[in-house]
Amino acid sequence: MNLKKLGALAVILILLGLYFYFYEVPVEREGKEAKENAKKAIVFKPEDVEELRLKIEGKTILFSKDKGQWMIKEPIIARGENETIGKALNSLAKAEIERTVNENPADYKREE
Repeated sequence: MNLKKLGALAVILILLGLYFYFYEVPVEREGKEAKENAKKAIVFKPEDVEELRLKIEGKTILFSKDKGQWMIKEPIIARGENETIGKALNSLAKAEIERTVNENPADYKREE
């Protein structure tokens, strides 16, 4: 095999490697992320959340992020625990739909 053939084969190998790296790998990664997001109940990033409102038995608790620190704004104003609220948001972000009873029911009337 002469040097020209070896060089041409090397160029082809490099081009195939670049195609795989820049096209196939990102497409596969996006497909995997889309499949994972389809299972999730709510799709969001916990670090992007700025406010969290909980309603429990008619009472509202409002958490708000101020300069990286979580604060309780309602019913009192107090400092929140970043770690605890972060764990709650992570749990919400990881929540998955386990099953769907019927996506398109013929009749919404409640059977008794």
